[in-house]
Amino acid sequence: MIFEKETAGIESVRVLVNDMLLTMESSVKKQEATIHL
Repeated sequence: MIFEKETAGIESVRVLVNDMLLTMESSVKKQEATIHL
């Protein structure tokens, strides 16, 4: 049971990191687009 909880925690952290990376990536693309304009 404890192991399952730890796995779920790791999975949620992985999702959070993935969301952060996607957000950073999209904001960087917006900045690049603004610079090109």
